[in-house]
Amino acid sequence: MLDKLEFETVMKTMDIDEPEWYELLLPFNSTSYNVIRGKIPYKVAKKVSMRYPNKQEYSKIGKKRKYDKDDKLITYLTRYIVDSKEELVSLLVETQCYYNNIKNNRVKENDIVSEVNGMLVEYTNPYEKTDEWLSNNNMTKACNNKDVFDILMYVDEFDNIVNPFSNDYFEIKDTSEYIRDLSLSFSKEDENHIRMKIRKDNIVSEYEKNVEENNNYLNYTLYNNEDSKIIINIRHHISQKDNENSISINTYQIVGLCYLKSDYDFKYDLISGLTFKNNISEEDKKPITQGQKIMLLKTLKEAITIGENKILNNMIIEPKQYVLKKK
Repeated sequence: MLDKLEFETVMKTMDIDEPEWYELLLPFNSTSYNVIRGKIPYKVAKKVSMRYPNKQEYSKIGKKRKYDKDDKLITYLTRYIVDSKEELVSLLVETQCYYNNIKNNRVKENDIVSEVNGMLVEYTNPYEKTDEWLSNNNMTKACNNKDVFDILMYVDEFDNIVNPFSNDYFEIKDTSEYIRDLSLSFSKEDENHIRMKIRKDNIVSEYEKNVEENNNYLNYTLYNNEDSKIIINIRHHISQKDNENSISINTYQIVGLCYLKSDYDFKYDLISGLTFKNNISEEDKKPITQGQKIMLLKTLKEAITIGENKILNNMIIEPKQYVLKKK
């Protein structure tokens, strides 16, 4: 789904400030930014849709005979659904080329998407490190406990994998250099809340922060769907309001179009050193068992390896084995 933030950034990058552009009606001041209306040449729509074949059934382009023709016998669509900022850029550039009778060599598209991604990264400002965030919000990182210390090393590394921009061990490439390898998406629910996702195949890393006063929180999440029937969700959640710095693991079974949460719901709070499930009383929180610790470390290590191979190594200057920096 195309977010308002992404739509507006594309418009700004391409210097489009009016809803009527060529014969397109662009959704300025709309609640749905992925529906482009107007008069879209079938030739343009079909060409763009072939570059993005994994569209939902309702948004696929049908046979040419299904659509109307104008008085010049040009077949056209009255609506096109874009699923990403990349597809929006492609549709706009192809439309521009069509009406100006010039050939699109895709270089312009890639340059625009790269510039858009760069602007969105700067807007998101994902450079603040977890320790800096904790310090700025006057939070304790963890209790003085050996189990916590053993786990904390891998949580820190997990954060650097999920959000490579906060990783100062490697130099990040320019967005133009990994545009073909990774998909970046950005969304903004309000002025205080922002989310950045990086996708490669069935692996998604998500960096999310809320800067609302007295409700600051930070999330680092990795979604692993390499097994097509199960989604593993690993999240590092830090909340100023709840005084929580926790790592959690949840699994979901995929049944048809539904995601069914399994009974397995594990959360470990680094500040208290206790494990618990959501929505339980304080007395039900318990110290971590050796079996739980082994399972948590194993899951974190696997997540770090997957995130490194799928995401980090595509974004850094010299991909190599990620090694914990010894202090």
